[in-house]
Amino acid sequence: MMDETRRRFLALAAVAPVAAVAMGRLAPARADTCADPATLPAAQKSLRASLDFEAVSKEPGKRCGLCAFFKGTGDCGSCQILTSQVSANSICSSFAAKAG
Repeated sequence: MMDETRRRFLALAAVAPVAAVAMGRLAPARADTCADPATLPAAQKSLRASLDFEAVSKEPGKRCGLCAFFKGTGDCGSCQILTSQVSANSICSSFAAKAG
């Protein structure tokens, strides 16, 4: 009985890293973690609504991190249109692809 339990554990231990990598690739982009929507001023909430802001873009090639108005590196940056912090994975209707 002990050998069977040990074999199962070793088999799962061998598969776990592969499964973790696969899950990371399939996981959806993270939501906007750069600015808590609940703490934004009313004017900022209204601006985001008027620009159809989405915390996570549904189109990988069209997201804030690839927009000409986005300034920053990594997951967070600032948007010249929204005048606030946004996630590189967010999107709004003012998207304009970076030149070049």
